[in-house]
Amino acid sequence: MSNDLAVVEKAKKAEMYSQAQFDRGFVTQALIEPVRYQILTEHYVPVRAFYPIVRNSPFVPEDRAEIFAHGLHAGLNGDYLTATHLLIPQVENSIRNLLEQRGVTVSRIDDQGIQDERSLNDLIYLPEVDQLFGEDLAFDLRGLLVERYGANLRNRLAHGLIPFENFYSIEVPYFWWLTL
Repeated sequence: MSNDLAVVEKAKKAEMYSQAQFDRGFVTQALIEPVRYQILTEHYVPVRAFYPIVRNSPFVPEDRAEIFAHGLHAGLNGDYLTATHLLIPQVENSIRNLLEQRGVTVSRIDDQGIQDERSLNDLIYLPEVDQLFGEDLAFDLRGLLVERYGANLRNRLAHGLIPFENFYSIEVPYFWWLTL
């Protein structure tokens, strides 16, 4: 109802992330969890089953394949606590790695001459992320990982703000599935 365009844009953004959260709930409950359960009831899936997937993925750096495999395996088995702890930092690293391959500067030198990695909170809003993943997936990644109006999983995990039961909320299986 505001005439202030900044306020209107902020409200639109909040509504978009709210709707996305609703959609993620539907996808998680109607698709991801039933499929995951069906796979587990019909098959024994060892961690090594994920090796061909992660080793042949341009998203996964070669030296991170084992970590991705273990994170994906944990998620398949419903251990989202472990999956989240393993996968969120690796997804952040992969995004940074892909941007760097495209010539994007992913670190900076501070006032004391110390080089630091740019935060995912900055990098994920770069136009190159939309080019890499497409606008829809980039939006989903922002909402899941860093957006305050979204799940903000990366920041909440990094600062120890996720209680145990929230590792089994709608967003976490959805993040695992998106990573897979």
